[in-house]
Amino acid sequence: MEYKNHKITEAVCAFRFNPKDNHWDVTGYADYYNAIKDYGFLKKNEIKPVQLSFNVKPNEIPQNPQMTEGDLQMVFKNEDETRAILLGNNYISFHTINHYPGWEYFQKN
Repeated sequence: MEYKNHKITEAVCAFRFNPKDNHWDVTGYADYYNAIKDYGFLKKNEIKPVQLSFNVKPNEIPQNPQMTEGDLQMVFKNEDETRAILLGNNYISFHTINHYPGWEYFQKN
């Protein structure tokens, strides 16, 4: 059942893997892309996350923020950008964007 006036703008299913059980290197991005491109995931984009950390105290302006770079990640999207896959070191997530087809779709597929 597809919802006509749905409010869900993005549905995500994510998995994190134990680094002890999974050897990862950057060649995994190309291997994964080659496995999914025939399913329509032809758009790809690199992401380099940034983390900003600081302490907040009542009535004080945060001091000395620390910025660190995260691990490289890749986003693979289908042509109309309604589906995306985010792949990173010991992480993968599947996204439906601006179009949630309902749980029945996932049960069939």
